[in-house]
Amino acid sequence: NKGGKMKEIPVILISHGHYAKYALESAEMIIGKQENCEVISVTEDKDLDSVTKELEEVYKKLKNEKGAVILTDIRGGTPSNAAANLLVREDDILALSGYNMPLLLELFTNRDLEMEDLKEGLYEAFRESLVDLRAETAGLCEEEIEL
Repeated sequence: NKGGKMKEIPVILISHGHYAKYALESAEMIIGKQENCEVISVTEDKDLDSVTKELEEVYKKLKNEKGAVILTDIRGGTPSNAAANLLVREDDILALSGYNMPLLLELFTNRDLEMEDLKEGLYEAFRESLVDLRAETAGLCEEEIEL
């Protein structure tokens, strides 16, 4: 492995359908190819047991001394239930549900941080990611608008 890449926290994105796959592709379009990152797509032919097994295999393959981050699309679905099953057995995982593009970009640009610092940054990025553009641009003329 090159330079400090080994110290980056591995990332697993898991979602219903192919949301995770396309979210990763979109993030990579903005900030470049991501190493030590895998996607699990939960399709109709997979049940909770098979998804949990697949997630565990990917986790064991990717994890390093920093552990791993697992992001799931929504709370309560098969992806987050599979992550919860893994959390019972492994204590070096940060598992968050409800990711979006600002959160992914924050994660991928700060993977060298320690888990607690990374988690703090992710929470902040998520809080700031929903913006009312009308309110944000109110009172500005077209030349002044720069988001």
